Amino acid sequence: MLPLSPRHLLYTKVGADLPDTIALSWNKTDAIQKVLIEHAHRWVFAEEPIDNVRQILPRIVDPEQFQIERQAEERWHEEQRRGELGK
Repeated sequence: MLPLSPRHLLYTKVGADLPDTIALSWNKTDAIQKVLIEHAHRWVFAEEPIDNVRQILPRIVDPEQFQIERQAEERWHEEQRRGELGK
């Protein structure tokens, strides 16, 4: 599943013969939204605030993980450059 916009979700299932378009009820839409939030690795983007997002995926403040990620971002360009050069 890949959210494309506030009203569209890309979904595929290998080997399944699915219709081109599926309209979902509000209950099914809420259930899918909950699954997407539960499996978010970093951010949840929304057109408007989602009331229960913090109950579904509590905010975690981890200064050590923040530093690890910041250092990885700082090294990214050089690592990619070396990878392209084969070094």
